[in-house]
Amino acid sequence: MTEEKALHQLEQLLQSRIEAAERGEISSRTPAQIFESVRRELS
Repeated sequence: MTEEKALHQLEQLLQSRIEAAERGEISSRTPAQIFESVRRELS
């Protein structure tokens, strides 16, 4: 996988989270839980 493709996939994955943060919404999950969720989604 190229770096550009990996970056694009990461941007797509994080887009909804970025939009929620911009609206002031917060997550009750810990950073470790968020990273684990991302790892599962990328696998």
